[in-house]
Amino acid sequence: MEHRLQEPRIATHNVRIYAQCGILLASEQEPNNTDNEYHANTALPVASPHGYITYEMIYRYCSMIFIIHSQEVWSLFPLLQDGLPGRVLHHDRQTLLRPGNYIVLRDSDQKQISVQLTSEEAPRRVRTNDYTTRTQGTKERDRLQLHLRRSLCERDTVCAMNTISAFVTSPDRKYRGLEAAHVFPVSQLAQWNRNHYRRYITDTSPAVDIGDSGLYSPQNGLLLSKNAHDVFDDFLLGVDPDAGYKIVVFGQDIIGLGGTCLKDSARNGTNQTNRVSPDLLRWHLRMCVYRNMKANAEPPPLWEDDLGSDDMGQILEQPDAADRMEVELFTRLGGLVA
Repeated sequence: MEHRLQEPRIATHNVRIYAQCGILLASEQEPNNTDNEYHANTALPVASPHGYITYEMIYRYCSMIFIIHSQEVWSLFPLLQDGLPGRVLHHDRQTLLRPGNYIVLRDSDQKQISVQLTSEEAPRRVRTNDYTTRTQGTKERDRLQLHLRRSLCERDTVCAMNTISAFVTSPDRKYRGLEAAHVFPVSQLAQWNRNHYRRYITDTSPAVDIGDSGLYSPQNGLLLSKNAHDVFDDFLLGVDPDAGYKIVVFGQDIIGLGGTCLKDSARNGTNQTNRVSPDLLRWHLRMCVYRNMKANAEPPPLWEDDLGSDDMGQILEQPDAADRMEVELFTRLGGLVA
């Protein structure tokens, strides 16, 4: 391969997947031996420092973002130092992916194949601390959220990803530091309805408990520590239900969380109607891949929590005003349509 290889936007991405012409298609970060040293002596579950993404997983993630118009079968090959492809990577569920450069070629003869990247993007989420407008919708949303948190506390009891929620706790505050996280964001109600995702909620609880949409069902929730909740909402942390509910970290894995598994309580629930939906976890994981692995993905503009006194005016001045407005309206009035 004589073409110069394009560098990834994130320099720490050490798995890089190229087209024949040297154009970067996808990249991600596999842990190095030193990534987990910080928590080597803690009680936190530590995954293998040598990585946890298998060949089967990387093929599946690439399939989420690759568009190949022909019916030809493609495969991944490691790029050797001389620029030639090595042995094909088989769809193996056991063999772990190693850091390095890879190339997408036609499976039959290792020739060039045309690959485009999907234009799909992960939705943006906004967190607001504005409680000045206590509308009926806001109060109703808060009531639904409180019911969800209680359901998740009863189901999971601790962080579903086994992260530390608080350094000090007490019997009367045993859920200190734990938050109810939505797998599918409640602010994206239009997309939820448009794609008929309600079918993934088999919870038969009344709408007064989970909302008409079902978005406040524990099947769309995980009990997480605040830190885990933040990165989960930012699509930097996902769960792969097709790989044993393995936790996948899209970034530098400081505590070695990647490769561990979601707690059994969330996976199995106390019954079939409150276990987290594997289909919604697949949706969330796909958004993680869009946000972090796709080579042409741009970092989303930062949505500040505090817009100032003229909220509406400042939103309309932003280039993504429509997206922000949809999220803001649901954040403030969501209870009326949940």
